[in-house]
Amino acid sequence: MKIEATADQIRALLSLASGDGEGEVAQCALPPLVLERWRALVAEGRWPPAVAIERGTCSGCHLRLPTMVEAKATHSLALYTCPHCRRMLFTRELLQQDPKRETVRPSRRRRRPAPESRS
Repeated sequence: MKIEATADQIRALLSLASGDGEGEVAQCALPPLVLERWRALVAEGRWPPAVAIERGTCSGCHLRLPTMVEAKATHSLALYTCPHCRRMLFTRELLQQDPKRETVRPSRRRRRPAPESRS
C-alpha cells in the first residue's frame, strides 16, 4: 500500500516518533489518513511506526522486502507498508534530497536514431 506524502510530512512523522516535544505541531502537519494509520500502529505495539528502508529490508522487523516494494520506494517519495510488520516505510535517501524535488525519475535510455532507409 502506498500513501502519498511529502518530505515535510515524513519529517513530521519522524519528529512525532522522537518525542522531542513537537508532537502537537507534527500532528497538525499530517493528513488524517497518515495520523490514523500512525495511531493504529502504536495501538498494536509497533514502535516506531515509521521506519526507513535499509539495504532492501524493513528497519523495523528486519525482513527482506519484496523487490516491487523496494523498487517503488526508491523512485517515489511516499509512505509504503511493510508486508510483514505493516509499519510505514520511507526511503531515507529521497528524504535527504532537495525538498522541492519530491520524486525521482529513472534515467531514460537515449534512443538511437532510426536507420535511414535506402531507396
